[in-house]
Amino acid sequence: MKLPADGTYYAYLGDAQNQGGPDCAYRLRVSAPRPDFELRVAPSTVIFRPGASVPLAVYALRKDGFAGEIAWN
Repeated sequence: MKLPADGTYYAYLGDAQNQGGPDCAYRLRVSAPRPDFELRVAPSTVIFRPGASVPLAVYALRKDGFAGEIAWN
């Protein structure tokens, strides 16, 4: 998508947890979408004995419209 060179544009800047404020730093990226994903595991730190099983929750964070399949290898 190409925007016109002249015009008024607005950007909304916020954080996911609504905990931001004047003491926080923010980063703004203006570019073409770069679809991607990130995996997060909860809990983030696990200690267990060899051979033990520990339940984990894995969350997929989809970025910039990523809608593809995420395969487990």
